[in-house]
Amino acid sequence: MNDDRFSWNAGDVGLVLDDGQIVTNSEMKEYLKNKREDFLDKYLYYALKYFKIPNTGYNRHFKWLKEFSIYSLKIEEQNKIVRVLDNIQEIIKMKKELLLQLDELSKCLFIKMFGDLNFKHKAWERKKFSELCQINPSKNEIKE
Repeated sequence: MNDDRFSWNAGDVGLVLDDGQIVTNSEMKEYLKNKREDFLDKYLYYALKYFKIPNTGYNRHFKWLKEFSIYSLKIEEQNKIVRVLDNIQEIIKMKKELLLQLDELSKCLFIKMFGDLNFKHKAWERKKFSELCQINPSKNEIKE
């Protein structure tokens, strides 16, 4: 894939594909155009994604980009790096989905074991949470 367009926002990067699809999780603020045939868009994407930008408040980050440099590797090496990072991103995505499913499972198991807390269970006494714990204690009270 070398569509000559990708975008970047203060450390978050997104690809803008030929069909107009934006692959990102944040709003785009700045767009960059790859002007070299010997660099893959996705290689540049990953390089920018992991580029740490100093927190200098709200301003345009072009000045940081001008100083940013990456390794100039052969296309084959860039492809290897992109494949590895794509695989890692896919694993991260699957792990996040698994965590969501496990969270749902724990909620279901809780309800199965203790019942729905929104309905009164005649055999069990109910206590208000404020009777059981201090809500929003001060830092000093937490240390005690």
